[in-house]
Amino acid sequence: MELDLSAEQEAMQEAARSWLSRECSMQFVRDVVEHGASPARMWRGIVEMEWPGLAVDSSVGGLGMGPAEIVLLAEELGRSVAPGPLIVTAAGFFPLVEALGSVDQRERFISRMLRNGSSGTLGICPATCQAPEQTREGWILHGVVPLVVSGGEVDEIAVVSNVGARSSSGSAKAKPSNAFAPGLGLDPERDIGVWIVPSDPARISSVRTLDWSRNLASVDLEGVVVEPERCLLGDSTSTGSTDSSSGEIDQLAGALDLLTVAFSAEIVGACTRIFEIALQYVKDREQFGVKVGSFQAVKHKFADLFMAIQAAEATVYFAAAALAERDGRAPLGSAMAKIMAGECARRCCQEGIQSLGGIGYTWEHDMHLYVKRAMSDRMIFGTEQAHRDRIAVILDLSGEALSQALPV
Repeated sequence: MELDLSAEQEAMQEAARSWLSRECSMQFVRDVVEHGASPARMWRGIVEMEWPGLAVDSSVGGLGMGPAEIVLLAEELGRSVAPGPLIVTAAGFFPLVEALGSVDQRERFISRMLRNGSSGTLGICPATCQAPEQTREGWILHGVVPLVVSGGEVDEIAVVSNVGARSSSGSAKAKPSNAFAPGLGLDPERDIGVWIVPSDPARISSVRTLDWSRNLASVDLEGVVVEPERCLLGDSTSTGSTDSSSGEIDQLAGALDLLTVAFSAEIVGACTRIFEIALQYVKDREQFGVKVGSFQAVKHKFADLFMAIQAAEATVYFAAAALAERDGRAPLGSAMAKIMAGECARRCCQEGIQSLGGIGYTWEHDMHLYVKRAMSDRMIFGTEQAHRDRIAVILDLSGEALSQALPV
């Protein structure tokens, strides 16, 4: 497994950083946060760079790269606190359609959307929602999908929902190898479906959360009818059953893993900038006639922060490599990446603000923009605790297994 960046990947990383520094300045981010400016101009530039199709196979119009490049780009988005739907489009929507869609669906929801500069996102309907109903006209969806990333600024939404009771035949089907994070809200004992829902018929309400630079929305799907051609998973017209194979569930979980790792990388990028800003401040700030950064306690603090960032970044790179190579450790790596990135965010945000002193708490300083991005990303697609629970499921650490493994 290759964890070092190639020359091409380093060049791509530098190009992304350079482009974002020009097109996504902190003044632009503040315009989005303070005045509600639209990131549409920036999105047009992103489309010209062909980043939305970064991980999509070239046969359907993408750049044919993979999870490693997605992670590198997501890190730079975190460093810039970039608004817009790029991360969910490139790491969520298109990979999901590519994994589960038919040839016609990939043409319609990948190739055509890439040509048109369209965007998409992914939302998970809680298991408490009423299951979708299949009719001759298509599917009638129910429920509200909460906190959909970029839900109010995309053209299409991939909705993942439980369908019915999961078949009890076959242990692999009842418990896929790519176990979902418990915090996602899906019931692992029930079958799962995926539909592509256009933004027009859905009732979308923006949700104001901690990070004002990112669009989050509540999507009300009650009574929305989706044509059969928009069903990626769970269609019974050809099989006579809505049961999904364990292979299809693993593909779905793999697509969710990629998006989880991308958000983990974005956290690492934001934490890196927090570290850099705070480090420069303690190098410049004087107290009692000496630089604050010369104090041993401050040196130790920043050494610990650097180690936390390096550890989180290494775990994210491992998860991306495992996904790229279809390694069996990919689900475990994805969960570990989100845990490590979340813990890194908690520490960097606390110490970053404290190191700046009073100015770190002000609206005028940019620190709070990075802190809000890192802390809000911790909650997206599973918290650290949700992914610890997921690891317990993957490793089959039941209460009985733990009692046998741990000393009394």
